[in-house]
Amino acid sequence: MQLLRGATSINEADWSVTSACSYLGLPKRRFERWRRRSVTGDLADSAPGGNRVHQITPAEQAEILSVFKTWAEVDRSHRKLAHRGSWLNRFWCSPVTVRRVLDRHDLRFHTVKRTTKREKRPWPQWVEEAPNRVWIYDTTHWSAAGAATTVIEDVVTHKWVADITSVDETSIESHAVFTRALRDEGLIEHIKTRNGDNDTG
Repeated sequence: MQLLRGATSINEADWSVTSACSYLGLPKRRFERWRRRSVTGDLADSAPGGNRVHQITPAEQAEILSVFKTWAEVDRSHRKLAHRGSWLNRFWCSPVTVRRVLDRHDLRFHTVKRTTKREKRPWPQWVEEAPNRVWIYDTTHWSAAGAATTVIEDVVTHKWVADITSVDETSIESHAVFTRALRDEGLIEHIKTRNGDNDTG
């Protein structure tokens, strides 16, 4: 509006329309369009946005809400619900659109609360629940370094018993780390005594 008035004032001061628009940085075509609208009194700003070409219809929105009511406890996700709608031939829209419709109606997915506590699996009868009775081992690979670390842990105490890092991952490294663990825990002599004079090394 201010640009229109400025261009009109400059034009009335014996400037040409082209010069006035060039001075104000206003496209001449837009000036002419505004001037025609000013004659009819139609210079008020229009509401922003307009009608989106690909917006969902009220019927599609109703289908989203209906599918949510039926399948929310099963799908538990706006992404799965969007796929569910297409599988059922009920609606076809993106997961983002489904989420926006649900948010507009203040609808949320609820996770199922576990009603019973999982029972701890009992130890086998042949296992004594004491330190240095059951060991486990795990290997972590360091891809950038081209190496791997094998760790031995006590199942009962969760103690980090021993570890070895090597570029190789063979039975030799496994034998070495287990031997180190037995030595550090003082079990080698116990094994020798129990099994005779067999060499564990």
